[in-house]
Parts: sequence; C-alpha cells; structure tokens
Amino acid sequence: MVEVNQELMYELLKKMHQRIDYGVLARHEDRLERIENRLELRELAEAQARFEPHP
Repeated sequence: MVEVNQELMYELLKKMHQRIDYGVLARHEDRLERIENRLELRELAEAQARFEPHP
C-alpha cells in the first residue's frame, strides 16, 4: 500500500485545484459571452431604431 505523505497530498490538492479553476473559468467565459451577445443585440436594435419612423 502506498504511504500517503504530505508531498503526495499536496500534489493531489494542486491537481484538484487546477481542475476546479478551469471549471470556474469556463463558467465565467460562458457568462461573459452571453453578456457580450446581449450587448451586441442591444446595440444593433438601437442602431436600427434610428432608421425607423417615430410616431
């Protein structure tokens, strides 16, 4: 059986931390992409509204 020492635990924790970080980063990237898409749609609608007749 493998002896669990501090170095092994440290390496395992580092790997877990990296995996968690990439998951969090991916969620943030997805969220930013959705926000950017909404902003682009809003800018497009505002630009288009300038050319539409107003009552």
